[in-house]
Order: sequence, then C-alpha cells, then structure tokens
Amino acid sequence: MTTLTVQQLQLRLTNKILCQDLSVEFHAGQRWAILGMNGAGKTTLLHTLAGLHPPQHGTIQLNGKALSLWSPRALSQQLAFLFQDFSAPMGGRVLDYVLLGRHPHVPAWGWENADDFAIAYKALAHVDLTGLAERDITTLSGGERQRLAIALVIAQQPELFLLDEPVN
Repeated sequence: MTTLTVQQLQLRLTNKILCQDLSVEFHAGQRWAILGMNGAGKTTLLHTLAGLHPPQHGTIQLNGKALSLWSPRALSQQLAFLFQDFSAPMGGRVLDYVLLGRHPHVPAWGWENADDFAIAYKALAHVDLTGLAERDITTLSGGERQRLAIALVIAQQPELFLLDEPVN
C-alpha cells in the first residue's frame, strides 16, 4: 500500500509559521481534507507534500523514500497533483490534454497506445466530458476546464491524489 509519511514538518513564509511539527501518514484509499482561512497556507502545504516546495524542517517520504530521491517520472506514477487553477497555455483537443496524464506510463520516445486512449476516455466519462473529447479546450467553460484537469489526474492513475480545491 502506498504511503506518504510526513515527520516533524515545518513550513514558513517570511515570518509566518504555516505548519509546525506536523507528523502524519497518508495511505492510498484514504480521504483527507485541509481546512483553513484564505492565506493560511493550505496550498503551500499541498505543494510541499507533492515535492514542489521544500520544507524548512522535517521529512516527507513516499513508501519510505524521500521525495527528493524519486525521479519525476516514478513520482508521477505514484502521486498526482491538481492545481487550484487549470490553465492551458495554448489550445488543443480535450482528449490530448487528458492524454498528458498518461505520460508517466508511456515509454521514453514512445506514443500512447490503445490502452492509454481507453484510460483517457474512461477518465473523461468519470467527469462527464466524453462528448467534448474533440473540442478545443479554449472553448470550455471554467467548470468544464476544472473537470478536464480532474480527468487528467484520473488518467494518470496514481496511488495518491493531492487535489487543491478540486471543486473550485
């Protein structure tokens, strides 16, 4: 079972302590929520748990191995992160963006296969976007774009999901 272990975590932004001596284990299949006021550091904590922001003190391990020792590809096979706001720098088909979630599983210099496409279509079905697979993402509403982002992390098929305001 995949486990994200946090020990004695401390997070600061300038002079503000966001998190002090946090120790917790997150296991695949569990659901947790982080609650707090705006600006309390929830996003910073999630970024740190995903390995995107270093802690000031403490350790974060995935399956007993420090996050910093994981290759990006191997880490992406185990853990997915959904940002608060999904923005695509350029247009493209909805299906193509969902297929980005398959990249940790596609061999280097390889292409998606029939299984990857099936997984992508299943992820689109989970968020009720199957009918929009051929649409350009620039034509989607804000809610549709957020569902697209969720489909991308579903298609990634990680053991752990870190979702920052998924219903935003």
